[in-house]
Amino acid sequence: MGLDLERRLAEAGFPMFSTGEDKEELILAILKSREIRYLKAIPLLLHRYDIDVRRIHDKTEQKALFRELVSHATMIFAELDIGKALPLLPGRPSNELNYSELKEEFQLHFEEGKELLVNRHRIESERQTRMWLAQLFTQKERWIIGRIAEQKPISRTDYEYYSRKTRKKLSAMANLGDFASTQLPLRPKVDEELFGLKKLLEQWLTEHQKRKEPDITRFFVLGGKVTLTFMEKGEMHTTSYDLKMFKDTQTTPLLKEHSRADFS
Repeated sequence: MGLDLERRLAEAGFPMFSTGEDKEELILAILKSREIRYLKAIPLLLHRYDIDVRRIHDKTEQKALFRELVSHATMIFAELDIGKALPLLPGRPSNELNYSELKEEFQLHFEEGKELLVNRHRIESERQTRMWLAQLFTQKERWIIGRIAEQKPISRTDYEYYSRKTRKKLSAMANLGDFASTQLPLRPKVDEELFGLKKLLEQWLTEHQKRKEPDITRFFVLGGKVTLTFMEKGEMHTTSYDLKMFKDTQTTPLLKEHSRADFS
């Protein structure tokens, strides 16, 4: 019985529980054993799991002992401001257990559990931070950021690299915080047809007007003419062309459907 309880209690938060096994059956086994070192685990089990206290009381032969444990657990929860209520059980509790020892044991494992939870949250937060940093910074930059965050020294060369490149990125991230928060929920409007027309017009300018890598910023169709505004070699140009000059079978129908657009 003892070895089996130690195995089963190990996963219940004590160094001594097979996660698939019934917690209520575990408590019944502990009550049957009457081992004081295992009985001290019951208040923690009552706190950690959704236990049917009345059903255990009906099943166990150690009713008075269980009533005392539930009574002590209720007092512990109240003193530690733990918002979990346990039902009142009929009958008199026994007087076999030391309340101070039960409370001390509960606090020990309860605080350990909270510390483990905090550590898990910290580790997960650090993992997320590393993942986000990897999307924006090189491995060298991440190393420097980590050294600075931990108040560890870096070389003059690394400091100059940080000042010249990494610090500027961090500053931009900080300044763009609010903008990024409003931008992320927005759904992009995708129009492959319109941007396909932009590419066709740029190709037309290159092939028929001998323009060098034109980049159209806007266009509109009016009165049988197509007016194109585009950048070429850093200069802005606006030129109108007769719609009839666009003879290919793709461009003309698209210009009739999209009479104006602004790509700036």
